[in-house]
Amino acid sequence: AGGRSSFQNVGRTLRRGVELAARWQPSARWHAAVAATWLDATYRDDFKTCGPPPCSTPAVLVPAGNRVAGTQRASAFAELVWRGAAWGEWGLELRGAARTMANDSNTAWAAGHGLVGLRWSKAYALSSGLKLELLARLDNAADRVYAGTVIVNEGNRRYFETGAPRNALLALR
Repeated sequence: AGGRSSFQNVGRTLRRGVELAARWQPSARWHAAVAATWLDATYRDDFKTCGPPPCSTPAVLVPAGNRVAGTQRASAFAELVWRGAAWGEWGLELRGAARTMANDSNTAWAAGHGLVGLRWSKAYALSSGLKLELLARLDNAADRVYAGTVIVNEGNRRYFETGAPRNALLALR
């Protein structure tokens, strides 16, 4: 309550998952990479939790088989990169996440989302033997509105914090 979350030991859980990743480079200029994760995280025992505040005694039954709050069943990443000596490195990134449960009762969740990112970088050799690197990024290029953070079991049911809107980065190293 009052912006606070509460947590308790709840008995047994089961977490099973698989992660796969692959890279492919068909030529010196092109490469691609993909990664995917699948996670089955569930409670194995029933337990009771609090409902809306005020709550001094947990009374809401959370049945075995509910997903563990704060976990995503699946996520994925893919990128396609082109490198050219004169033009630097250009990349397209795709990120996806399945919905994320926000509470133990599994009655609230953040919707799944997909994001697109673009990047460019180039290194320059200076006459002094030093190297100068430039990087430009555009994240969330489609300016999607999504839950970037889930506050698990937040007492007032304000579970979500909005993810970053379209944003740009220019870096010099």
